[in-house]
Amino acid sequence: MKKAFGVIVILLIFVSCSLQKRKAQAIEPIKDSVNISAIDIVTRAIKAEQKIKTMNMSKFDMQVQLGEARYVLHGAMTMQKDSLVSIKLQPMIGIEVFRLEFFKDKFVVYDKMNHTYSESPYEILLYELGIDINFQTVQSIVTHTWNMTDVEKQDSTFIAQKYHYETQTDSTYILFGNINVNNYVTYAEVTKNNFEIKTVGYAKKRNLIHYVDYSDNKMVKKILFPHNIKIDLDHNKFYFTANITVEKVIFNEEITKSTINTEKYKRVPLNSYFEL
Repeated sequence: MKKAFGVIVILLIFVSCSLQKRKAQAIEPIKDSVNISAIDIVTRAIKAEQKIKTMNMSKFDMQVQLGEARYVLHGAMTMQKDSLVSIKLQPMIGIEVFRLEFFKDKFVVYDKMNHTYSESPYEILLYELGIDINFQTVQSIVTHTWNMTDVEKQDSTFIAQKYHYETQTDSTYILFGNINVNNYVTYAEVTKNNFEIKTVGYAKKRNLIHYVDYSDNKMVKKILFPHNIKIDLDHNKFYFTANITVEKVIFNEEITKSTINTEKYKRVPLNSYFEL
């Protein structure tokens, strides 16, 4: 059971994607869709982003399937922009079992039942799984914004290098990123009417490998946020899918950091929780 929960926690950070959060009002559509570019799509979506300095998701429920095993978990998450993302997971009995904390240069996994922890740089995930994860990626996931730094958001050359506009359906634009050293490309499906991101993730040979799909957006103090989220991860070592329902989330209010004193915990290798 300990190993299973460790896998679930770690897998949450493997969905390397950047998410788009919108204002209530729609962005004016680009009428000439024939000549639209990736820069047009991305920059217009970025204009819809609202400023999130803190987020307190005090309750979410998650149904997880990992291979043939199924779990029901509850959780909570806090975020302080450019500083810390903390995710707490509990089984049905309501006791915090695992905690995952993301910092700019590392991530830490805590097993609170066994009083152990593992501290690792993000590079270990790139080395072991070929997926480029960093703090900016994680922060983008939880705040529902594009996975770019403030400098990159102003740089059209960077956007052009990262994405290219491929095709369109009746309702969406499809963007693909450039192939990296592991033959993965970033993928985004953007709705035409208001430039919101519908699906994002990684693709390999045009097949979606890791993706997140969003639905059921609700207004929370002028911030439109998805309250139903589906995560799929089809890796060569495992298959993982999760359906997450957000029950309560608060933005831009002061939150209290709840840190763990590692002096009372024994440090162990990452593979104690997850077999890379």
